[in-house]
Amino acid sequence: MKYRGLIYMFFFVYLLASCFANKVHANEYQDSFIETIKGCLNAHTKPSEAIVPEDLVIAQAIIESNWGRSRFATEGNALFGVRTYDLSVPHMKPRGNPDVRWGVKRYKTQCDSVNDYIFIISNSHHYEEFRKLLLQDVDYIQLANALKPYSENKDYSKILIKVIRFVVMRNT
Repeated sequence: MKYRGLIYMFFFVYLLASCFANKVHANEYQDSFIETIKGCLNAHTKPSEAIVPEDLVIAQAIIESNWGRSRFATEGNALFGVRTYDLSVPHMKPRGNPDVRWGVKRYKTQCDSVNDYIFIISNSHHYEEFRKLLLQDVDYIQLANALKPYSENKDYSKILIKVIRFVVMRNT
């Protein structure tokens, strides 16, 4: 009985320390993920393709792959959830829904995923408005709003803007 207070205090200190340790680990993982995306963007060498702002690419990779932790990211290096309806292309089917007529494209490397994302943004008719805005000097909010076709989620642009703000604050 007389040690109950000491035990509670020890447990509380342990809990705080473990939370702090997990937060540090999470920050290190997030920093590493961001640096990986930046490295892929720096290695991208196709001048004919759109120059998509780094913070926006990072934010989309965070959203689409859950910081590179989704099954599609870990098993297929798919950072952007790019679908393919050509099932001869290497792909993965969603768990619990193997009969869908599409798959999420698999890549050899994460940088291949980044390159394909840039290719799609640069060439798909869905992103014409986005490319026009890139030629103007607009902010990331306008760019994010032009990416509504990227997701079936009607709130995608709002989510993207919040994550871009997080990335920008983290990089300052």
